Amino acid sequence: MRIKKQWNGGGSSLSFGLLVLYCVIESSMCYKINKRASSSKTALDNFQENELDRSSRLFPLFSIVRISNQPCVPDAENSVGTCFTNNQCRNAGGVVSGVCASGFGVCCVVTATCESVVTQNNTNIRNRDFPNAFTPGGLEVCNVRLQKPNPNVCQLRLDFIQLQLATADPTNGQCMADRLSINGVSGTAPPNLCGDLSGQHMYLDYGSSDRITLSVITDGAAIPMSRLWNVRATFIECNSLLRAPDGCLQYFTTATAQVKMMGYPMTPHLADLDYTVCVRSEDGAGAIVWSPCQGEPINQAFLMSGDAPADGAMGTIGPMCDKDYVLIMTESEVPAGGGTAKMDDRYCGSAFATDTAPHMVRSIAKPFIMRVKTDEVEEGDMMNSGFCLAYRQEPPRPTG
Repeated sequence: MRIKKQWNGGGSSLSFGLLVLYCVIESSMCYKINKRASSSKTALDNFQENELDRSSRLFPLFSIVRISNQPCVPDAENSVGTCFTNNQCRNAGGVVSGVCASGFGVCCVVTATCESVVTQNNTNIRNRDFPNAFTPGGLEVCNVRLQKPNPNVCQLRLDFIQLQLATADPTNGQCMADRLSINGVSGTAPPNLCGDLSGQHMYLDYGSSDRITLSVITDGAAIPMSRLWNVRATFIECNSLLRAPDGCLQYFTTATAQVKMMGYPMTPHLADLDYTVCVRSEDGAGAIVWSPCQGEPINQAFLMSGDAPADGAMGTIGPMCDKDYVLIMTESEVPAGGGTAKMDDRYCGSAFATDTAPHMVRSIAKPFIMRVKTDEVEEGDMMNSGFCLAYRQEPPRPTG
């Protein structure tokens, strides 16, 4: 594109050509405007060019707009896109859905369905017929392979924007008809999951593997109901600040949040769970406080197998919570009023629904973690729905 600017002065005129150079460098896009003066210059020409240079400093002719391939919000609902150039979106097999980077980029939505191999960040993995739900006619298996896009990737984060499968067997808490199965993970593989997992997330380590496989198994003959899923896949590089610590299936990075048991509120809650929830410590945080989620009935926000501990404010250790429980490392200092410090506390039954307020647990043990453990059989615990716990980080208490 060629832009001509007419400069008048002293009875003479000089035309400056402004050449707009468009370039794409790796994942960045820039627009560079270069001046090109005429080959013959007079004193007046030099004066006018100096004036133009002065004007350029006030209104720069050199500007850069970078497109860093960050997540963006597309026009389409229930989706996540990546800020791309048009060519990048086309090469990724995506669909343009809105703009980003001040209008210089496009919000590109990349989707995948059964039997796909995913290598593109922020890919939306969806069921057939999405955005509509579907009812399988019989047993169906949907495999999606998530391939490392480069050797520097160490982790995969899955965000279950929507995931609605048949619930667990009401007699034992096992995923019998439907299940989400994950293979190829380094270390302990997450358990089979089912029910409504919308809003949940998980981190998976590649280790020495270069591929993680998601298998969604549905049995419409066993339970004739509609299924729906839309899962975002994010590849995390080894040196990224977004990488979760080792051993954390879930990782929260805010000062406050709600943490729900996988499948909550499903009765009975899922069996065979064993995972760790980690919370990144904020600068200046000295403690973390756990309490039932606001808006949840106090007698339903925490229901797991077993009886409520006798010491409801601190939890308990031992056989009272040896089947289904959460473990929160609690006070490392002597509790107010004296006594012995506790460092290994399990909560089960209706521990957070005791008659005595406050219904909370405070911990200064770092790192901030909570372990979730359920046994293999939920028979006899059909009314237990799991938990919804909120946390907030607090500054340390003054000493002395």
